[in-house]
Amino acid sequence: MMEKSDNMYYLEAQKVYESMNDKKNKNYDSVLYDAMYYKDLKEYGKALNIINLILKEDNKNEDAIKAKIRIIKELKNKNL
Repeated sequence: MMEKSDNMYYLEAQKVYESMNDKKNKNYDSVLYDAMYYKDLKEYGKALNIINLILKEDNKNEDAIKAKIRIIKELKNKNL
């Protein structure tokens, strides 16, 4: 099985974001919840891409900000 490149994770994140954007209410809660609790390092890249796309549209989204801070702290704790 091939390793996924960063670009592939970005494209996956873009797909998730676009599917959320199709919804009228733009409810990011479930995706943010998933992003906040990713355990696999490779998923952090996808999570951060999703969060950054949300923040680009809604830079005051508190849940997205909290999720991003949590992931960054997690990465620091793992010395990555």
